[in-house]
Amino acid sequence: MSDIAAAPATPIPADQIPADPTPAAPNPAEPFLVSAPGVYRPQSDTGVLAGAIIGRAAARGRDVLDLGTGTGAAALAAAGSGARSVTAVDLSRRAVGVARLNARLHGVRLHRARLHPARVRVHHGDLFAPVRGRRFGLITANPPYVPSATDRLARHRSSRSWDGGRDGRLLVDRICDGAAEHLVPGGLLLLVHGGACGADRTLERLAGHGLTARVVERVRIPLGPVMRARAALHEARGLAEPGAVDEELVVIEASRAC
Repeated sequence: MSDIAAAPATPIPADQIPADPTPAAPNPAEPFLVSAPGVYRPQSDTGVLAGAIIGRAAARGRDVLDLGTGTGAAALAAAGSGARSVTAVDLSRRAVGVARLNARLHGVRLHRARLHPARVRVHHGDLFAPVRGRRFGLITANPPYVPSATDRLARHRSSRSWDGGRDGRLLVDRICDGAAEHLVPGGLLLLVHGGACGADRTLERLAGHGLTARVVERVRIPLGPVMRARAALHEARGLAEPGAVDEELVVIEASRAC
């Protein structure tokens, strides 16, 4: 997650989610993703996560779980780059409907191109709850991580797509705490969040659950509207430098020992 209308980041523009890294792939500006009011639209962080999934060949041959799928962008990136199966989860019923529609459109498009991606199955629920007892070869997540005024998160407003509590870590920490028990031996977690959340804190929390974690990518992007509106709050808490005009995104990879 990042800001609504955030500026594109390198290496992949937020509205360009490649479907497959092989020469047989369709145009990298595809698939076109349908969205709806209240559903988080692919932004800079979405593109960074999709780029990590594809560039690291992380999904190939694996059963994949995408948490907080939104429009399904990361799930579709995994499906189009060789995943064996893809399961996507979102707390928003509207997002679940949108992701199911995008999965259907994406599948039709690739089948017409004589490509056969894994089917994306989308479930409604809170993070790991819909997949209790299951394990995956890859877990991907772009959770809400913008530090907010309170730890009380909205359930029925668009802000739930980006609010992460006072330090931005309410959802990040829950993913760190639940990832290990949902990974197979040798499985990976790819997690993107803002630098203000503290990459070192994420690494330490994952290590506390027996995972080997490292930062595999850092990208700077211009501040979007939400981050600009909260600049004074973030500066007062020491989460941003005074007068900052951009922010850092980090991609963290964590692995479970074989």
